[in-house]
Amino acid sequence: MRRSARVLGDECCLLILRDLECGPRRFGELLGSAAGNTRLLSSRLRRLQDARVIERRVVSAKPRGTAYALTVMGQDLMPAIHLLRSFGERWLPDCQDPRGIGRQPPGTNHA
Repeated sequence: MRRSARVLGDECCLLILRDLECGPRRFGELLGSAAGNTRLLSSRLRRLQDARVIERRVVSAKPRGTAYALTVMGQDLMPAIHLLRSFGERWLPDCQDPRGIGRQPPGTNHA
């Protein structure tokens, strides 16, 4: 668990993986995953590349450049990403801060 958390342990990395599930994306297309912060995005992309979860590819389409894609290892993470999404949708609806963690989903009253 600790090793996985070192690679995937922040929101930005998880959002990058979510965004790459649909196919390769260029740096600019991934900026939303890092809230527009280029330094943070570069750091997280490097971390995921070093862990061999994603790879950087040369794109021949215009404009020429690079794109990022999931590796086989990254594709293997998708069921876990889906589970995290389902958990958040069920247990953390509209939750914007950590203080809401653990609250009951709407429509349930266990008080």
